[in-house]
Amino acid sequence: MINKKIFLSMLLAAVLFLHPVTANAEVIFSEDFSGGSADINGTAPDVTTTGATWVASSVFNQDGSVDSNPGSMTLAFTPANGLVYALDATLSGVGGGNGWFALGFVDGQSTATSSSNRFINSDTTGIAWMLFRGTSDSSSNNQTHINGTSDPAVWLVLAQLNVAVDMRIILDTTAGTGNWTATWYAKMTTDSNYSVVRDSTLLQNQNITSVGMALGNNTVYGTIESFSLSDNINVTNPTVDAGSDWVTWTGEAVTLDNAAVNNNDPDAGGLTLLWTSDNPGGVSVGFSSTDVADPTITIIKDAAASNPTTVTLTLSVTQAGKDPVTDTMEIDVYDNACDAGKALGSVTLDPADFNGDCVTNIEDLVTLAAAWLVDYQADIPAVK
Repeated sequence: MINKKIFLSMLLAAVLFLHPVTANAEVIFSEDFSGGSADINGTAPDVTTTGATWVASSVFNQDGSVDSNPGSMTLAFTPANGLVYALDATLSGVGGGNGWFALGFVDGQSTATSSSNRFINSDTTGIAWMLFRGTSDSSSNNQTHINGTSDPAVWLVLAQLNVAVDMRIILDTTAGTGNWTATWYAKMTTDSNYSVVRDSTLLQNQNITSVGMALGNNTVYGTIESFSLSDNINVTNPTVDAGSDWVTWTGEAVTLDNAAVNNNDPDAGGLTLLWTSDNPGGVSVGFSSTDVADPTITIIKDAAASNPTTVTLTLSVTQAGKDPVTDTMEIDVYDNACDAGKALGSVTLDPADFNGDCVTNIEDLVTLAAAWLVDYQADIPAVK
């Protein structure tokens, strides 16, 4: 009979292959807490590429359950320069008043069941970490920290009990020693995308020797469903092409059909699109929607506005934790369809269209009649 632990490891590896953090990510550690109720201390996670085993307080169990006392569970780990790491945990049924679960990149390891072993100081110090309370008490905030508690920041309070939440910390070491940064994310497990709960922050201390989780005090309860660390995370920005320039005329709707937006890092969340206009004088710009790739645009210009009037549209694409990416396109707006056609070269005037309005009708006869028998021959010789 195949060993359950080996089977689960094979299954987890397959799942991670099919649904990786990113296309090229390498899983360093992964734990699905499929064991029993015994302490997790001294056991190996389901996936470990370094051979590290859990160093944990007795309050952490192999099935992800916890006993209500402060402590930590960590795996020895030292980041390298030039990589981007994703540290993830999923929790369920979290509650317990002011108690909390923590996730973090840490300095130190300890098996102590003590308030000195919860990422704040002493036995284990969180270098980049976050805590989640899962309480409906608005005075008890979830927090992010660096270097113990030297630089705290509050993140969203979830007004419900017994909640499930995903937490993520991205550690970026690509800028080299002294320039490591962390970005913090969270989402309810029912949400599609992560939200940034703290923007990229320069670490005050890079002495990371482990990764793991901690419990804040003896009131917290809940279950750790999963824990993982991956590297080679894709942090590529989205790309955007606002599409080709257009020619139209006042009041005539244009449906854009060739904007190209690519999400190159889907695990960082979805994309938010926003179209805006420079709104030149004498022009009114209307969008069917400003948050889709190909909206319909209707532009109305005053008679006094130049012919044509050029309107510049900007498509801005944002993704959690990244700067907006933009591209522009232009629409030349003419007084009428005839002038627009001439500009496009798609109109060849009929020889009988004497007034050049792209319509051959009685008005052209009026123009012809007004010029009928007008003699514009030279009347006298002139010096060449």
